[in-house]
Amino acid sequence: MGSDLAPNARRLGLRVITKRRWCELRDEYKANIKTCQSRVDDQLRRSAKPITFTEGTIVRYHGADPACTKTDLAALFGAFGDVQYVDNSHGRLAGYVRYAQPNDAARCVAYFAQHPRMVHTARLAGDLAPEGEVHGPVNGQPAQTTEVPPEESVEAGRAFIRTKVLQGKEEINYWHGVRQLWQNQARQTDGTSDGVGSQQGDSEADLQSSGPTATAAVNRQHTRFEEPED
Repeated sequence: MGSDLAPNARRLGLRVITKRRWCELRDEYKANIKTCQSRVDDQLRRSAKPITFTEGTIVRYHGADPACTKTDLAALFGAFGDVQYVDNSHGRLAGYVRYAQPNDAARCVAYFAQHPRMVHTARLAGDLAPEGEVHGPVNGQPAQTTEVPPEESVEAGRAFIRTKVLQGKEEINYWHGVRQLWQNQARQTDGTSDGVGSQQGDSEADLQSSGPTATAAVNRQHTRFEEPED
């Protein structure tokens, strides 16, 4: 029966082999897949860049519209400097922005300390300029005071944006959380995470007045935190 099937198989572009040969090819294929995966893992480990801990570059914000995406927030806060990462979970009012330089973070905090805004979403917030001017359409009204009203009085879809630069123990704890998250992702490349900031609350009480923080951050020197031992 097998000899009768061979001509038809060749006509269809198929190859007839014994089961033993098929098992040999299967084992060879599995071995090649394992070798290729090992090479990819080695390459990823070699190309992985260590996280640089720079003091005064983390800004915690509160009051962003829950509908904002990371892309929206990066565009909003990117007006003040080079945004390295936005630590935000969709649907949250609060999160973190990691800047490349301390002066970028200070510029952001100084702006929102003087110009808190009510916005619907970051993409509709206009083009914020570091000097304090707002260019382009703004879907919202400027606040009349820097005092933030109770959360229950804020209309749905609107909030006052407040910011501060992380300092001291709060900043170190954040960086340690980033390092731990990075290590977990390196060990489990197929895992997902909501980010370090998603573990924090959204309460405005967590965000103190940001006025003095901006000046302190401008005068701060770059510092490399020692990474904790594994």
